Amino acid sequence: MTDHLPLKKTFYGGWVAAHKAQNADLIVPALKAIEEKELIVDIKWMPSHIASDIIGPIPYNLSRIDLLGNQHADAHAKAAAKLHEISLNLSSKVLYYANLVRRIQKRLATIICSLPHRPQTPNPPPCPMEGLDDLMAVSDHVCFEQLGRVSCARCFNSLSLTHKSSLKDWLKTKCTHINCNSDRPVPLSYDAIHIGRLRVHSSHRTCIYKGLVYCGKCGGAYTQKSKLGNLAEPCTTPTLYGRNNLSRLSAGELPYYLTHWPNGDNSTRKLV
Repeated sequence: MTDHLPLKKTFYGGWVAAHKAQNADLIVPALKAIEEKELIVDIKWMPSHIASDIIGPIPYNLSRIDLLGNQHADAHAKAAAKLHEISLNLSSKVLYYANLVRRIQKRLATIICSLPHRPQTPNPPPCPMEGLDDLMAVSDHVCFEQLGRVSCARCFNSLSLTHKSSLKDWLKTKCTHINCNSDRPVPLSYDAIHIGRLRVHSSHRTCIYKGLVYCGKCGGAYTQKSKLGNLAEPCTTPTLYGRNNLSRLSAGELPYYLTHWPNGDNSTRKLV
């Protein structure tokens, strides 16, 4: 027996209605218990607040016991509500700030509605897609396609045609062999050197000197005929090998593992 009509509708609505109900934490376990114990439960609705000692005919085919049970349920509900009643000290703050937020929202809505009309600026047209052929035509690199890769005939770097984003970025970089100065190192951006799918790690301070690419911090180096080696890894503290490279390069001398400069210039000049 219940005097709450939505509860009756939720009960007969099944599991879907029970999970969507406000008090689903109570209805779902009740339905679960009924299903597990294979109980047959029928819920009857009656108008609320009907006294058990009503004079005259009882409405909706109810019995005196139904009325008495509903009266006891109302009494227990009032007692439970009183036990869980929030104190005035707590509820007053909640009501105050809820009312304050409501007033602020109304004030903001009034301000927005009273503002003058602002014409909308049209969105700028989308930038046209850059084609590989157009970038290759204006690139500083001397580009040619071979075996699914785009290579530079001047600096010998190459990238796969499948990595179009990286390829477009590389085509916009300056070729390292244009106006290079063989008398002093020329700084390079970390993405200017590509060997296969690898590139120089961004933590290196890469320079090129007489065709030799090296890091000015750790001393790692490579030539066009070798692999990137440790330049593809994050920069570290200089090892003995790296310190020897930096010392000899600062004196304009070849590193120990090279017999000639990559660009063919075998002159020696101390770097300043």
